[in-house]
Amino acid sequence: MAVAVGDCGRRGGESVSVQARIRKPRGSAIRSLPYQPLATMHESFGAADVHVITMGNDVVGINHPSKIYDALAAGRPILFIGPVHCHVADILAEDPVGWHLEHGDIAGVRRVIDEIGATSAADLRAMGLRAAQVVERSFSRAALRKAFCDIVVPRSPRSRLASEAQDDLA
Repeated sequence: MAVAVGDCGRRGGESVSVQARIRKPRGSAIRSLPYQPLATMHESFGAADVHVITMGNDVVGINHPSKIYDALAAGRPILFIGPVHCHVADILAEDPVGWHLEHGDIAGVRRVIDEIGATSAADLRAMGLRAAQVVERSFSRAALRKAFCDIVVPRSPRSRLASEAQDDLA
């Protein structure tokens, strides 16, 4: 099993600690790739079986780990370590496309890593397929355009005028 671990950039110094732990002899299949140029980033998203995404509790409402959308679009399950009340947790609560643990839940992380390791490749692929469907349903260009228009268009003065004109014709 290959697990992708990315540095969210929030605390670059923590990246060094993660790298050191991964390099230990029992470092297994966990690999952390170095910085990837934007032009080839899509290749690294498809390389992992599961993507680890972290978000600090103190950045809710300020920062958002956009990596989740790339991982979902690549058709990969997510292991999210972060707060309960944030958009990433909402996505995982709504659709069974990964695991969510809070910071400090060391036993939970060990349990989930064992669970991921025991999950068949077919089941991980099925979870990844659901992840890709989440992107298509909720985060594709067409879905986001519709959501935007549902919010903005009915409230715009022009749509009100068009509605009033329709009423006058009726």
